[in-house]
Amino acid sequence: MRLILIFLLTICFCRPAELDDICASYIDGCQNEVSAPEAGSPCSSHLGLLNACDGTEWTKENYWQCVRTQFEPVRADLSKTTQFMEACFYEEHKDLTTYSYYANKIPSEGIEGLDDTTFTFSEDEVTAGDSYMVGIHLDWPESVNAVPSPVDHGCDGVVNCTGGGFIDPFIVWHINLHACLLSETQTTCSIKYPAEANIVSALNLQGFSAKGMKGESFEPMVILTEPGDYKLLGHIRYYVEDENSELMLWDIGMTKQLTVGNATTTTREPNSGTGAVFSLAAAIVFFFGFM
Repeated sequence: MRLILIFLLTICFCRPAELDDICASYIDGCQNEVSAPEAGSPCSSHLGLLNACDGTEWTKENYWQCVRTQFEPVRADLSKTTQFMEACFYEEHKDLTTYSYYANKIPSEGIEGLDDTTFTFSEDEVTAGDSYMVGIHLDWPESVNAVPSPVDHGCDGVVNCTGGGFIDPFIVWHINLHACLLSETQTTCSIKYPAEANIVSALNLQGFSAKGMKGESFEPMVILTEPGDYKLLGHIRYYVEDENSELMLWDIGMTKQLTVGNATTTTREPNSGTGAVFSLAAAIVFFFGFM
């Protein structure tokens, strides 16, 4: 009996009820990942670390902070399944149309000034097949020392390339719009979910990526091909250099939920063309009958 109790305490994984519900598919995926994936260790092997987050002080709003702390010693060994689960805890701890911050791809509280960039979502009704745009205005204060990417994107993203490329002069080198179709297996949207997130969802769209500078405005778009409920994520990415000349990659996003209706088409009444022909013929007969 004592061994059973010890075993149950070992596998205990208690969460705030709201997160347990909204992130259920990601939690199930983690529990079911028992063999080594392509990269990292099985997600299930790290669940025991989250026992430290069982206390009543951990709520929906701050549970992600405990998870981040517990995963930190093994972060280099986290599988994508584990990272997707962590991202769900982070994204769902807050309201829609509030800022998301990732520091070197790790959920974060952000730093002062990152929220100077604004995201403006349209309130227009959308049907399947329509495009949807988000307005993004790039801005940050002087305290945020935003710098160009150290990677030579002019040579296909290869560092120290010698193929005749150029150092990318743009500060913000990723500006786009994500669209995550909500389903039983995809209940949130995150910058951690690239198009390859189809491993957990039937549809995860991304629009064309642009580049820009402080003070510029953009309207990235994506075509919403299917009806249903989406979480749309406006997303930008740039580096910030601190006083020690160390770089931090910041991903900044904001999410809006949108219902996309079924596409409708306008059709003519059946045989309307034929009716017009017969009406014209009748008029001609009527006219010549009185000649």
